[in-house]
Parts: sequence; structure tokens; C-alpha cells
Amino acid sequence: MARRDDLLNGLAMGEWFRQFKRTGTKWIGTIQPRVSGLKFKVEIDTAFHPPVVRVLDPPLVNESGKSLPKHHFADRTLCLYHRDDPGWDRRKPIALTILPWIFEWCYFYELWLETGVWYGIEYAHAEEKAREQADQAGRDAAA
Repeated sequence: MARRDDLLNGLAMGEWFRQFKRTGTKWIGTIQPRVSGLKFKVEIDTAFHPPVVRVLDPPLVNESGKSLPKHHFADRTLCLYHRDDPGWDRRKPIALTILPWIFEWCYFYELWLETGVWYGIEYAHAEEKAREQADQAGRDAAA
């Protein structure tokens, strides 16, 4: 199994973020959290606060018959942190907040594909279903 060091070796966030290309409010770039792992093409849409993140490639798939991990929303945007987590602050650069969380999410997604276990931090989201649906409706209306 891969080690967490793989993730830490890739966390020169300023260097990673420099290769992202901006189109309007969207930043698109490729990250590789594990030295020998998958490359993920991701989109960070800063029109929303917090930014909305999608993996564009590879498709988030279930190769082993398991259901996808619950760490994404119905529209397949990534669930990077709990909304009560004080880590997100719109005044901080996304290279120091959102991008490391994307690396971490992709790292744990790869491990999940290999093991069927999500090793990242988890929060109970059942009580937040109504808030998630309201957030999704707001994103749909803005799109």
C-alpha cells in the first residue's frame, strides 16, 4: 500500500498551482498525489464561495462493484471539508487551502480504489442533506 509520504512529496503547492490555467473563474490543472499514481485533471471554480471542485479526468468510477465513496456531492463535485471546519477562508490563496485538500482527496480516492476503505477524515453528513440540496440548487441557478 502507498504511504502518506507520497502525498507529502507532492505538496509543493505553489509549484503545482503555477501549471493551472485560468479561464474566467475556473482554474484547470493536473495533479499527481502519488509518485506512481494516477494523474487527476481538476477544475476549481472560484465563482462560488467556497470554490467548487470537480475531477475532470479520470472519471470517478467504481472499478470493483462498490458504490462510490460518499465524499462527493450528487453533481460529483468534491466534498473537501466539513462546512464547520475553520480551514476555509476566502482571504487565503486557494493554493494554500483548496489545492492541498484536492491532493488529499485524490490521494484517499486512489487508496479507496485499491482497498475499498476511505482513509481520510469523515464527518456524518446525514443531518446536512437539506443544506446540501439547497447549496446544489444555488449552484444550478448560478450555472
